[in-house]
Amino acid sequence: LLQRLETVSAAEQDTDPLAYALVAGLLAWVGDELTEKTSFASQLGEPKSPDRPTLSRLRFARLQTADSPNDFFRQARRALQIVGKTAHIALFAEEILAWYWEFQGQHPDKPKDRIQVRWATGYFRAAPKKEASDTAN
Repeated sequence: LLQRLETVSAAEQDTDPLAYALVAGLLAWVGDELTEKTSFASQLGEPKSPDRPTLSRLRFARLQTADSPNDFFRQARRALQIVGKTAHIALFAEEILAWYWEFQGQHPDKPKDRIQVRWATGYFRAAPKKEASDTAN
């Protein structure tokens, strides 16, 4: 995992201890690793019931609009608890780092590669169709 994170980090920017602290802090809350490579946002959007995603749209919006690493940590930890403390560890760590670098102002060249776009896409693709169609109105 550390080698993979160093590769991602090197591609993004020099190592920042706060970025790794954020990753370590959130990964400490993961109880079970998913074997299937599923993005965190896709997990959050998976149906909890026929018409509701696991994480509400309001909580997802709060996660997406976190305004500091501390706020992101709180929102992500709550979301992680809601999905039963499960995540694909390597992918989740990469997504946390991507959020951090973007928060620091280092955005990918292509908007579709930004974490907020990737997470919104994953969340709404996984969300129950009724829920996803409600957002269009």
